[in-house]
Amino acid sequence: MKADGAEQVRLGRLVIAGLVAGLVMNVGEAALHGGILAEATKSAYAALHRSASADPTHLASLIVLTFAQGMLVMWLYAVVRPHFGPEPKTAVRVGVDAGVTCSSSSSSHRSA
Repeated sequence: MKADGAEQVRLGRLVIAGLVAGLVMNVGEAALHGGILAEATKSAYAALHRSASADPTHLASLIVLTFAQGMLVMWLYAVVRPHFGPEPKTAVRVGVDAGVTCSSSSSSHRSA
């Protein structure tokens, strides 16, 4: 991936960065939903007369999706970095954009 005057994106580093980002996101999701918001989630499901999905394939698909989101975030950073520069402001821009995008995609999931 080489653009005119832009740095070449190294695919190997991009994949590793994406997997690390996905791991961090998965750990954060587990801590948030399994610990911090566990009681609130149980109460919300009870109020709706529903139960959380016990299907292990559902959990596995969410984990895979989160790793894909990590890959997407790192790809986005690699694309915009030559335009905005390698500074913290660029990472924050990508982080905010990714947070909004990932939150909206996560809120679209429903349990069975």
